[in-house]
Amino acid sequence: MKKNICRFILFGLVMLVAVPVVAGEIVYNKYNLHVYEHTDRNGTVYKANYSGFVDPPAAANHFIVPPGTAMTVGKWRQGFTLTRKKDGMLIYYEFNSRNMKIPLDEYISLVTSAKPETLKGLNKTDQKGIKSGKALPGMTRNGVLTALGYPAKHKTPSLDEKKWTYWQDRWRKLVVEFGGDGKVARVIE
Repeated sequence: MKKNICRFILFGLVMLVAVPVVAGEIVYNKYNLHVYEHTDRNGTVYKANYSGFVDPPAAANHFIVPPGTAMTVGKWRQGFTLTRKKDGMLIYYEFNSRNMKIPLDEYISLVTSAKPETLKGLNKTDQKGIKSGKALPGMTRNGVLTALGYPAKHKTPSLDEKKWTYWQDRWRKLVVEFGGDGKVARVIE
């Protein structure tokens, strides 16, 4: 009997972790969402990217959607979409599962949550970096994660790494280096 109860509990925990986000369901972004305005033959579109694009050229009209913003998830052939609940802004989120080394559903669950995240407990430097969308010396790992988003796993295989790599845009990298105290020691552009 005990064995069956343990199996049931374990199965329930696995199902809790593995449940994908359902398209159209309201979710909240856990981290800053770096969005840039892009104009193509179809007009103006808003894009975000799994590798950050944390500082695209000024011409890209970069802006930040702060953590805890209510959105719905949709399908898109190059990743997924997020539609901001308050104004209906549609954001195309580019995703490459080969570089992230995880499936799309798992990534969406990694960067969104069913409830808004709180920034309480983060230090003043973390809060300043999150508000500006930048990594600043003295920020914690959690602060950088919230400010810049989840780093691409093909360059940052683990969040325990000393260096996290992001992209400022398609060509320029940004490396955040942590000191022995687990706080940002320097940012290399």
